[in-house]
Amino acid sequence: MKMTADQLQKMEALLHIRVQQYDFLRQALLAEPTEEWLYLLRKSGYFNDVPFADEEPRLKRGADLIANTLAAHPDEDKRLFNQLHWDFTRLFIGPFQLPAPPWASAYKSEERMLFQEEAVQVRKAYSKYGYASSRYQAGDESTGRPSREPEDHIGYELDFMYRLAVRAKDAWKRNEKSEFAELIRDQSFFLHQHLLTWSAAFAGDLREQAATDFYQGIADVLEQTLHLDEMLLADAKAAAAYLSSTNSKEGEHV
Repeated sequence: MKMTADQLQKMEALLHIRVQQYDFLRQALLAEPTEEWLYLLRKSGYFNDVPFADEEPRLKRGADLIANTLAAHPDEDKRLFNQLHWDFTRLFIGPFQLPAPPWASAYKSEERMLFQEEAVQVRKAYSKYGYASSRYQAGDESTGRPSREPEDHIGYELDFMYRLAVRAKDAWKRNEKSEFAELIRDQSFFLHQHLLTWSAAFAGDLREQAATDFYQGIADVLEQTLHLDEMLLADAKAAAAYLSSTNSKEGEHV
């Protein structure tokens, strides 16, 4: 596939968008919200102009739910933090039965058991890049043992994609064609073999069970972002294939 100079120049912008998207989603689903994080979200204004929202109704609906929630609560209003902290805890932590369990194994086994084969396969994907989930690394300070949070937690999978997206963007800027191609190929494989196999069901539970518009919006943004990423990764793979077939010199494509 031949790519135009304009398409090649746009690739860096698309790679930056991917980093932004995964950065938000991993922070939204990996840990309870903090007041500082909510402040930074308001300040960024990101959800007032989300890329591709005009072409994707579900993405726009999710972005609007998040933006409107943030706009309705000024920084000094602590109610939003309290509401979101409780909603996150109820949805993903407990103490009661979780309305939206955040682990792939819970959706890919009839008994909704954790630490199943899916977690093993995800761990293998992580190991290639030396990635270990932060909670497993940090462990329990009171016992000194690893926390044993399953590796197929939605937040970890999104964090893994974020880190690879950052590396792919950097490889593109350095014109490391083979590294870029491998990173894009591995992200595409992980997206199709893992995230896309269960994220829609998870997003459905989150959308239905969330008590706040904010987390209902996250469900929409998550589901649509991952489907959009299929197309973005396809474009990146085409760019990688084109560059590998040329004799472009360093910096020629940026």
